[in-house]
Amino acid sequence: MAEMTIGERIKTRRVLAGLSVRRAADLAGIAHTTWSRIERGERGADNRIVLAHMATALRCSVPDLTGSAPGMPATPDEARLAGHITALLSALVETDLNDEATVDAVPLDRLAHDASTMDELRVSGDYAAVAARMPMYARQLHAATVSAVSGPDRETGLRLTVLGSVLAGGILREVGHRAEAYLAGERAHDAATALGDPVMLAAAARSRAAAAMGCGSMARARKLAIAGLAELEGHMDLHGAKEVAGHLHLVTAMSSYGMTDHGTGDTHLAEAEALASSTGDTDTFRMYFGPTNLAFWRLAITVDSGDAREAVRIARSTNAAAIGSVDRQGMFYLDTARALARIGTPDSDAAAVRMMLTAERLTPQRIRAHPFARETLRQIVKRAKRSAIDSKIRGLCERVGVTR
Repeated sequence: MAEMTIGERIKTRRVLAGLSVRRAADLAGIAHTTWSRIERGERGADNRIVLAHMATALRCSVPDLTGSAPGMPATPDEARLAGHITALLSALVETDLNDEATVDAVPLDRLAHDASTMDELRVSGDYAAVAARMPMYARQLHAATVSAVSGPDRETGLRLTVLGSVLAGGILREVGHRAEAYLAGERAHDAATALGDPVMLAAAARSRAAAAMGCGSMARARKLAIAGLAELEGHMDLHGAKEVAGHLHLVTAMSSYGMTDHGTGDTHLAEAEALASSTGDTDTFRMYFGPTNLAFWRLAITVDSGDAREAVRIARSTNAAAIGSVDRQGMFYLDTARALARIGTPDSDAAAVRMMLTAERLTPQRIRAHPFARETLRQIVKRAKRSAIDSKIRGLCERVGVTR
């Protein structure tokens, strides 16, 4: 049986809620014709902002509509990943700083080395490898941190806990556990509070804000991001402060656009641009803040705001290779593909497929599981003549999960 499309999920939720198309569209603040076309599959359902509004109207989460909420594993690899994620969630639940250790502590320098290895795996797009290592790492780090009552070891343990929890939250978001990612953000917040470091408090705020935005909770995301910026007031000279602040401005901008507050979005984009001009491209905390990453965010915001041609212009003027994260490059090419597919001509569709193949080559785990990749490709295939669907497109459809 073919998997339901996003449009079909939206229709099912609407019917179960007892809403007409017009009423649901009114609640979402979008045109009823737009809602109807998305349900029928005539318009791509790969827009973060529109989906967030639709989910709010239907009183569900965005993953409920996109199908990115984890379900029954379909392959041995998916089953192994699901097992690692279950172990990670148990570790997060059982590593409250007020609780006793569940494993023996190991030296912090070894844990710092493990953290560096997982960072490298994350930026290379190997989420499964990070998920396999993270549960024991979280428990060992918790043991080392709670056994150090005070002093440098305590501070090092807390700092590693913040950054490790941020990493865990990012992995959980990418494999579909967006709500659970908020728990990782809470662990980061607890450790940052115990540490009393404004930069770490801001980094934890960004983690929670990103989790909230992934669930479609734009107002909550903006509130958390603004609170994180407040933590950095008077501390912008600290290591990493500008980079974390830049990301918080970007989250505030995107969530503001999602709330149709373009004025606030523009203001925070300008703040992020000023900071990026000051820092240049960086890899601080593996956040990769700088002019290139700012362009990536502008691309995502612009395509979700509905200006596909401007998004393509941004993409064409951006050197994606200037950023050191293959993970981020993969999303850049997927967002470029979404923009090209929105134009809807044979040439732009062909270019979109090329962008998707590039994204898949860079980060296959992410792209093959991404609902926007499926939705964008489904729209391209729907428009294409059967003779134009070559072996590359058929192969991509099979790997991404487009069956119709």
